[in-house]
Amino acid sequence: MFHFLGILPYAGLSNAVRRVGNNFNNVDIDNFVGDLENGITVLNSKDLTDYDAIISRGGTSKMLTQVTQLPVIDIGVSKYDILHAIQITQKLNKIAIVGFSFLINKAQNVINDFQRNIDLFTINSEFEARQKILDLQKQNYDIVIGDMVTVRVANSLNFKSLLISSDDENIENALTNALNIVQYRRKNHNLECLLNNFLKTNNESLVILDSNKNIQKQFNLPHKQKILPHIKKRVELNKLHNEIFKSQGKYYLIRQDKQKPNFLYINNLAYYNQEQPAPFTMNKLEKAMFTAAFKAIYSKEEHQTLETMNDDDLPVIISGSDGTGKRFILNKVLQKQKNVIKISPMNTNINHLLDSDHINNSPLLSSKNTIVFDKFEDFDPQAQALIIEFINQTLLFKRNKLFFTLEKSKEKALLNLKKVNQIFHSVQLRSVKKIDSLTANSLITLLINEFNQNFGKNVIGLTDIAFDWLIDTYWSNNLRQILFTLLNAYHIAEKPYINIKELKLVYKKELIFENTQSSEKLQSQEKIPFIIDFSKKPSLEDLTNQLIKIVLVRNDYNKSQTAAQLKISRTTLWRILNKNNFND
Repeated sequence: MFHFLGILPYAGLSNAVRRVGNNFNNVDIDNFVGDLENGITVLNSKDLTDYDAIISRGGTSKMLTQVTQLPVIDIGVSKYDILHAIQITQKLNKIAIVGFSFLINKAQNVINDFQRNIDLFTINSEFEARQKILDLQKQNYDIVIGDMVTVRVANSLNFKSLLISSDDENIENALTNALNIVQYRRKNHNLECLLNNFLKTNNESLVILDSNKNIQKQFNLPHKQKILPHIKKRVELNKLHNEIFKSQGKYYLIRQDKQKPNFLYINNLAYYNQEQPAPFTMNKLEKAMFTAAFKAIYSKEEHQTLETMNDDDLPVIISGSDGTGKRFILNKVLQKQKNVIKISPMNTNINHLLDSDHINNSPLLSSKNTIVFDKFEDFDPQAQALIIEFINQTLLFKRNKLFFTLEKSKEKALLNLKKVNQIFHSVQLRSVKKIDSLTANSLITLLINEFNQNFGKNVIGLTDIAFDWLIDTYWSNNLRQILFTLLNAYHIAEKPYINIKELKLVYKKELIFENTQSSEKLQSQEKIPFIIDFSKKPSLEDLTNQLIKIVLVRNDYNKSQTAAQLKISRTTLWRILNKNNFND
């Protein structure tokens, strides 16, 4: 159902619109009488979000288009409406038509076609209409013909006038035009919403240029007031092939579609940072906890190895089970590095990053960077092969310092990594499933001291029973689980010594938390990437159909889930699928 707002200059036209509108089953019209400024008053009194379009006529229509974003459809007058008014006045001698330019232009054509002797006068406001009609009175004109403004002013001056009225055919045409426009707008709005959702999922923006290289439209463009000047500048300089720019503290890549040069794609380079080390999530307390753990668990010789592995140009593989502190080691090492580029399977499309069409301005072609391939095992085998081939072909390890983090159990990923034509520093972090009493004693002392400084409590240590339980327990989720179990037990401790009841309570919660994290991690890794073929120059509708098909496949053809993800109704989805034979 479509909802129109009628703002008509006179009651007769309002009644006619209501009558003709009854023939349109899918249109509901709220009619109000208002001319010029009165029409603006009516407009301002309404909640325009309730309406799809405005129906009006003449000068009122023209004025409304200047103050609203809604489409304003002018009922207008036809040549036959004007001719009908002229024929009524044919026995009079001095006749004038006074009106706005759109009326006078049509009236001129009628007079030329039918060779009538009638004077035409163009006005731009009600004030001009008054001045002109006063002048016509002095010149002894018999009658003035015009729109509602002209007639209303003439009546106030007691001057004879005739209104040019619109017939039912004009009204029907206007309502049909309005219906076509709003149907097209609603369809395009739905398509644009789908495209925005798709681009948002891909962390990508689309900017469309017109034939004069002006920005015509943009989709999913964040901070557009800040980013658009960067894009305009590069459009003017014709620097659109993989240009990197910085805005709001983030780096963006702009690239031009070869098949459709008016399509510009903007990607947030989450993996690229020329100024700060790659930000691995780890707060101050967490760093202090892992520092204490490494002091307690690793020997002086191992610490020296960790400190010196960064002093040469050899690539470094940091491997270990989940929870052994791989990111802690990286954070320590990267504090001494500049120009860090972080590449991880969660925020990098390797196929896109290493594609020949996009590589020219890639940060991977520069030198003296520190490049971190985080969670290398989570890249799919094809992506791993691409990375290794690129490293070998470009001698990336000679121009940059390379780091790889790797899950210890992923032997295939490690074997693939060893295909790089270079010797590695290999740092294998120790799994801590069981903890001996000497190490536990040192670790607890360091941690409790750190906790007391941070939180102001006066905890001394663990009870003997709690200590025995700590060293007897099998820590399935490794060092991280030990640290956070002790931290949370410290928080709930009511006495100077943490007891076994408090330890067991937080241990159980920590297990649940770790299992939840693992589940979420697995789900995120199973996401299927979106790939849309732009080489065939798809229209917005084609683009949307491709998007729907991709999301449908990704959701194992679950239509309810697909509709929810695309933020459309299941009925709308079914209609689109049926139209494009996706339901077969």
